[in-house]
Amino acid sequence: MKIKNQLFLGFGTLILFLLVVVISILILNTKSIKYANETSTDDVPGAIHCLFILDEINDMNSNTLEYLSGEDDESIAFEENYKEFLDYYSILYKLESANAKDKANMDLIDKTVREYVQVIRDEVFAKYNPIHEVKSRKKADDLKNNEGTELIKLLAKLGHEEYNDALRSGDLNESLKDDIPGLIYYFDLQNSVTNMLFSLSEYVSGEVESKKYYTLFSEKFIKTLKALKPLERKSTEIKQLQLAENLFNTIKKEADQLFNTFNPTAKRDAIALVDKYENETFSKIEQLLDESVVAEVNEASIGLSKLVAFLKRINIIAITLTILTILLSGIVIFSIIRSIIPPLNKGLIFAQALSQGDFSDPLSIDKKNEIGILAYSLNEMMLKVKNVLEAITTSSQQVKGGAAQVSISSQVLSTGSSEQASTVEQVASSIEEVTAGVLQNQENSHKAAIITKQVETGIQEVASLSNETVEANKAISEKIDIITDIAYQTNILALNAAVEAARAGEYGKGFSVVAAEIRKLAEISKNAAEEIVSKTNMAYQISEKAENKLNKMLPELANSSLLIHEISSSGKEQSSAINQVNTAIMQLNNLAQNSASNSEELAASAEEMSSQSDFLLQTTEFFTLYKTN
Repeated sequence: MKIKNQLFLGFGTLILFLLVVVISILILNTKSIKYANETSTDDVPGAIHCLFILDEINDMNSNTLEYLSGEDDESIAFEENYKEFLDYYSILYKLESANAKDKANMDLIDKTVREYVQVIRDEVFAKYNPIHEVKSRKKADDLKNNEGTELIKLLAKLGHEEYNDALRSGDLNESLKDDIPGLIYYFDLQNSVTNMLFSLSEYVSGEVESKKYYTLFSEKFIKTLKALKPLERKSTEIKQLQLAENLFNTIKKEADQLFNTFNPTAKRDAIALVDKYENETFSKIEQLLDESVVAEVNEASIGLSKLVAFLKRINIIAITLTILTILLSGIVIFSIIRSIIPPLNKGLIFAQALSQGDFSDPLSIDKKNEIGILAYSLNEMMLKVKNVLEAITTSSQQVKGGAAQVSISSQVLSTGSSEQASTVEQVASSIEEVTAGVLQNQENSHKAAIITKQVETGIQEVASLSNETVEANKAISEKIDIITDIAYQTNILALNAAVEAARAGEYGKGFSVVAAEIRKLAEISKNAAEEIVSKTNMAYQISEKAENKLNKMLPELANSSLLIHEISSSGKEQSSAINQVNTAIMQLNNLAQNSASNSEELAASAEEMSSQSDFLLQTTEFFTLYKTN
């Protein structure tokens, strides 16, 4: 039987057995999944949603109490929790409507919670507003701290004035009829206002009876004020008393409005209502939900116990089937090994002989299966490899002889190329020296052109300065003439002064001395001016000659600069031509060097080819193609 058929038979039996195992386990798993689904989709979610509903009811109750504590936004949280309650209830109702008792309990919870929510909406949120309470407290405090304090201070001030009037009065009868009764009335007014404000604060705090006391004290204030007015006859006292009456009217108006709008019992009634539902109704709901949770937990425990027992049965069956599978697999594998391993051992010995180069002994396996076909193919491959090795040996010997001839020719070519490269390098070196000389001449001519240009510019500047010097000497000469005229006139004035001093006799002697000194100074100035004129004329002539010389030199310098520029341009052209020649020589040098390098590489390649041929011959000697006796 072929190996393929053996494998199909063995593994087909094994797979069929595995299918039986898998189907059996799937059937058992289906029942276990049923138990698990009953627990995970009914019992556990039912218990969890009972707890969720109980939590939402407690949250709604907390929202109500916090609302009554002054947090008005808790009414919104109350509605949100009620919405979550409805969501959880709808899920729980589906889970708990299997029997009549659970359904009745769920209907009772829904009815009770809906009634509770409606009562809280109507009796708490609609009738009591914590913001209104805060505003009412603030209004009562503002009345007490503002108008009330001002009214009490004003009444105290007026009572103090009455007391002082009684002390200052000399008429006892007037004091008994006016001042002392007025003082008593003011004390009564203060007491009435204080009690009114206190009663108002107590009313806002929840004391409903305080409204009656407020009314009593306000009526007493009006009665006392009416009795006091006839006693106050001064205009200032009447005006002050009128101010007190206005403050009282303001307090009374605000207080009456507060009594009409604020109900202090609404909060107390709401708290009592919440306590009633918490103590009576919610305890029943909590008991029902706790019973549901306990029942769901018990059912979940029973389901889990069944599931655990069934999983144990599955484990026993799976272990039994696994052992049977292992035994069947061993039998199949043993039968396959017996038909495959011996031929494979022969093939292994054959492969080891090939790895050692022995191609003389063919593989002998007489089987009609796939291994027999593989043995025949290996023998054919060995025969073809043997023929290839014989051909390689013959070709390697021929390549070795040709490589020797190529190596000799390459050496001759390499020698000639090296000599040619050496000659080209000498010519290139000479051209580089000529190029360097031309470049140096070009650079020197360029520098000479620059220097000539600078000299030409400098001479132009010197000529300009000489011209300015000539003009300056002319100006100096003109100014010196003026000085000479001044010295001449000074001399004449000194002479006239001396004549006048001589006429003055004894009185003019001092002036005569001064005139003589002035005359000497005039003579000195005249001589100095004449000398300056002489020097200036001489400098003028020298500057004029220098300017003429410089003007003659400028055209010659311009010509020299032009010639140097032409020399520099010619040097550039020579340098360009020499660079082209040098480039050609360098290319020729590179070609010669490349030819020499290629010749050397060719010789090296020939030697390498000869070496590879020897290595190939040595390698083929490793193989044994035929048996030797």
